[in-house]
Amino acid sequence: MAENVVDTCINGFQLIARLGRGGQATTYLALPAHHAPGRDLAWRVMMKFGLRTGRLTPPRAKRWRLGVLKLASSATATSLYAEHTILAAPQICHPHLVCLYRQRFPEALGQRNLGLRGAGAQQRVALALAYEPGQSLAHLLVRRQVPRDPAWAIKVAQQLADALSHLHRHGILHHDLHPANVLVQHASTNQPYVRLIDLGAAERLTAPRRYAVYGTPGYLAPERMGTDPAPPSPLVDVYGLGKLLAALTPHTYPLPALQRLIAQATAVDPVQRGRCIPHMAYFHGRLNEL
Repeated sequence: MAENVVDTCINGFQLIARLGRGGQATTYLALPAHHAPGRDLAWRVMMKFGLRTGRLTPPRAKRWRLGVLKLASSATATSLYAEHTILAAPQICHPHLVCLYRQRFPEALGQRNLGLRGAGAQQRVALALAYEPGQSLAHLLVRRQVPRDPAWAIKVAQQLADALSHLHRHGILHHDLHPANVLVQHASTNQPYVRLIDLGAAERLTAPRRYAVYGTPGYLAPERMGTDPAPPSPLVDVYGLGKLLAALTPHTYPLPALQRLIAQATAVDPVQRGRCIPHMAYFHGRLNEL
């Protein structure tokens, strides 16, 4: 996206800072436009400072009604429409999943969960989510700030398995589980709290995508790659969670049971993987036994 939209208003939000950029969309920290009349500069400085220093805590994010606006061109907006459709279903709400902005703030009147900006070739699709404070797991791994205690990694995996089991029960695969799609709060403690984000690559088991297969190399199950990918199944997320768990424990000496579980979850052959870990709820149970 070529234009600079920071400090502009879109769909009732004032964009404060760019959070990240992916293959399908660019994400921005957003504040309700009516929240700071006459104090725009002060609010922008406050938000950017809080973002940079990690002081945008959950209570502050809720009090200031912070959101995340994902912007994509109409040509690449398929993932935003898919994510909105999935998250809009009331039964999908879960404490370890991201949620739409108006699910967190139902009283919001000037902000829309999904909207358009511009027209023609310049048209942009905007998806509004509730802002979740925390650091991405990818950021923590790059900075080597992941605790070396395997118990920390197990707690992260337990919460992710809980969220994924919930999605699977409703016929949805996340399909793009990797560290950048996991937000961590209280990362430096022994009680991390995680949320799974970005459902733009999600697959419905009853209506899989026919036009493309999305995912991140290194975390996407081998059977879903290549020119003739196998149909999507919950084993795709089992593989992704196994690879993520392996990434969290490379320099530790995990329990033999944990090593065995990772090996089973990341088996290249999906048939072998399914024999050992038939579904995500089973994976969750195995994690709880460690």
